[in-house]
Amino acid sequence: LEIPDPPLIIYYYGNISVLNSAPAVAVVGTREPTDYGSEMALTAGDVLARAGVTVVSGLARGCDTSAHQGAISARGKTVAFVAHGLQSIYPPENSELATSIVETGGCIATEYPLGSKLHPAHFKRRNRLQTGTSIATLVIESDLKSGTMYTAGFAQLHKRKLFVLSHPEDKHSPSSEGNLRLLREGYALAVSEEEVLAGEWLEV
Repeated sequence: LEIPDPPLIIYYYGNISVLNSAPAVAVVGTREPTDYGSEMALTAGDVLARAGVTVVSGLARGCDTSAHQGAISARGKTVAFVAHGLQSIYPPENSELATSIVETGGCIATEYPLGSKLHPAHFKRRNRLQTGTSIATLVIESDLKSGTMYTAGFAQLHKRKLFVLSHPEDKHSPSSEGNLRLLREGYALAVSEEEVLAGEWLEV
């Protein structure tokens, strides 16, 4: 309700109350992460969940998948905002992950009614729900063309904290060029690998 264009209705499967019963943090990143990006998304999801935080992401391939899996492995709660109706799961290989999210007390949520199909514009708009329901967003890994850059923009628009993983020099790649741009622009706060592992980067 605090964002400029909130959805009129949210459709969900599972326990949507986890968005209000605990602080929520969005963990997002590219669909084509490096091994390092996947590992850090998994770790961030795990560490946040162990701290009692609800992990929010988008059920996409790559960093989103790892963030959800990390939260589940820590027996925490996670919420996936999807860009289509709840009659199906995209990508289809994440159907089992979606089931696990619900079975462990989280939920799958969308603003699109049952029967709504995928559309490229839906993914961009979906991203605002991730940042809008979270007190902060953590960007794990993003190339310059990734939809994650839109998510970071929404975090700034919504005046929410934006944290960006600062990759060690030997882990820099085209997949993390977006991280560098976001940090250069000045709004985002850099988080090191050690800070993610220690769970001390965000007081929640």
